[in-house]
Amino acid sequence: MSSTTRFEVTKFDGTGNFLLWQSRVKDLLGNLRLLKPTKADAAKPTKMGVDESAEMQIRAAGSIRLSLADQVMYHVMDEESPSVIWKTLEEQLLDKTYMA
Repeated sequence: MSSTTRFEVTKFDGTGNFLLWQSRVKDLLGNLRLLKPTKADAAKPTKMGVDESAEMQIRAAGSIRLSLADQVMYHVMDEESPSVIWKTLEEQLLDKTYMA
């Protein structure tokens, strides 16, 4: 018998605390086994093929974007690299929402 666990993260709309939201999304990515592709310096596991690694990158990036409200997602909608998405969001939102 298999069980399915569902996790939900409130979509980040540019208000509220970015760091708390980012932490929740990283927890979600960890549960989906997609956290490593989000790190800029992450090396591809040796047993993983190029196609599988690219697929994980796409899934991780999509998971982050799906956790963003439209007005925030607009700024990263064309990015395929999860590490670039994180960097862009951090640059745009960290100072503005840190204390919210």
